[in-house]
Amino acid sequence: MHILALATATFLMVFGISAGAETITFSIPQARQLARDAYLAGDARLANQLAHVLLEHDPKDATALVLIAATSPALGKPAEGRKAGRLAFRNTNSPVLKFEAAQFTAKAAFLEKRYGAAQLWLRRAAHVAPNDAAKERAIRGFRFVRSQNPWQTDLNLNFTPLSNINGGSDDDRLMIDDIWTVGVLSGDAQALSGYRLTVDAKTTHRLGHSETAATHAGLRFYQTLNALSGDAKTLAPSATGSDYNFSMAEVSLRHIFSNNPKAGLYSADLNLGHMWYGGESLASFGRLKFGRTLQPSPKTSVKLQVSAERQWQVQGNNIDIYALLASVSYKLPNNDRIGGSLDIRYAQSLTINSDYQGASLQLSYVMAKPIASAKVSFGIGASMRDYDAYRAGLFLAPDGRQDEKLNASISLFFEDINYMGFAPTVSLNTSITKSNISRFNTTEFGLSVGFRSTF
Repeated sequence: MHILALATATFLMVFGISAGAETITFSIPQARQLARDAYLAGDARLANQLAHVLLEHDPKDATALVLIAATSPALGKPAEGRKAGRLAFRNTNSPVLKFEAAQFTAKAAFLEKRYGAAQLWLRRAAHVAPNDAAKERAIRGFRFVRSQNPWQTDLNLNFTPLSNINGGSDDDRLMIDDIWTVGVLSGDAQALSGYRLTVDAKTTHRLGHSETAATHAGLRFYQTLNALSGDAKTLAPSATGSDYNFSMAEVSLRHIFSNNPKAGLYSADLNLGHMWYGGESLASFGRLKFGRTLQPSPKTSVKLQVSAERQWQVQGNNIDIYALLASVSYKLPNNDRIGGSLDIRYAQSLTINSDYQGASLQLSYVMAKPIASAKVSFGIGASMRDYDAYRAGLFLAPDGRQDEKLNASISLFFEDINYMGFAPTVSLNTSITKSNISRFNTTEFGLSVGFRSTF
C-alpha cells in the first residue's frame, strides 16, 4: 500500500495532534480524505498543500486536482486552479468529480474575468451533473456569469429543405389580374426546391451600465447557403444555389433605460450594415429604432416600436422604410402563453416597384407542458402589400400590385435531448401568397432543423 509521510507540524494547526511524534503516515485514501476535511473545515491552504503532495505521487489524481481547483483561487492563484480543474475533468470518469471539476474551473475562470470560459465550464457542469439539484445549481451559476459578462455571443444554425428557395412563382405564365397574359416565366422565375443552411452570428459588448441604463455595441453576420434539388436543376439548368445566397453584415449601438420601473423600459437602436444577394453587392442600410416595453400586470407584457430605415441601393433608387410595431404577450392560468403582433410599414422610393404599403398580423401560442417530451408552439399570420403602381416586364399593371399572404408554423423544442444545454428544434413552416400579378403567386413549405439553448 502506498504511504505518504507528512510532517506532524502541518496538522497541528487544524487537528491538534501532539507534537511528540516526528511524522505521521497515511494511506492515499486517508490523505485524500484529510485534504477534503481540511477544505470543508475552511482551511484552503492546508487542503492545497495536501493536494500537491498527492499529485507528487500521482499527477493524474482527480481528487487532488479538484481540491487544487477549489483552493488555489482562494489563495490568489486562479490560473493554477483553472488548469487543475481542466486536468481533473479530463482524468476522471466519476460524475461527482467531473461536476466538481467543472464547477471549480468555472469559478477560477470567473475570477480571472474569463467570462466566456466560465460559461462554457458551467455548461459542462450542467451536462455532467449527478442529480437535478446539482444541474440547477450549475444553471443558476451560468445565468449569473452571463449577467456579469460584458460580451454576449449567440450562434444560430438551421438546415431547411424548402419547396421554394428562390421565392419563385407557382405559375409558368406572367399574367396581370388573371386577364392579360403578358409573357412566359423562365424556369428560374418559377419555384425552385432545394436546401438551405442559415448561419446567424451575433455578438454584443456592454459599453457601460448603471441601475437604470445600459449601452451595448454589437456585430452581426447573417448568411444563407443554398443548394438546388435535382428537379430544380432540370427546370432551371443555368441556375445554381449560390444565385440565391443572401448575406448581411451589421454593426449596432443600443441604449436601454428606465427612470421609473412602472413606466416600462425604453430603448434606442442605431444599425448600419450592408447586404449581398447572389454574391453581388445589393445595398447598404441605416436604421434608427425607438421602443418601449411595458408590463401592465405580472402576466402581461406590451411592446411598442417605431423605426425608420434608409437603403442605399447599388442599382436603382434609394428606399426609405417607416414601420410601426405593436405586440402583446399574455400568460394564461395554465401557464401557456398567447401573443400577437401588428406590423405596419410604408416603403417610399422613386422606383415604383419598391414603393408600397404593408401590414402584418401574427398570432402565437406557446404550450407550457411538453407533449411527448417536446415543447410545442404554434403560429399563424396574415399580411398584405399594396403597390400603387407596378411594372411587370414591359407592362404597367393598371391597378398596381396587391399581395395577400397567409402563413402558419409549428415548432417543437426537445429540451430533454440536449448536449451542454443545447437542444434540437424542429419547425414546419408554410405560406401561400396570392397576387394580381402571377409572378408573385407563391407557395412555400419548409422543414427547419436547428439548435437552441435550454438556459
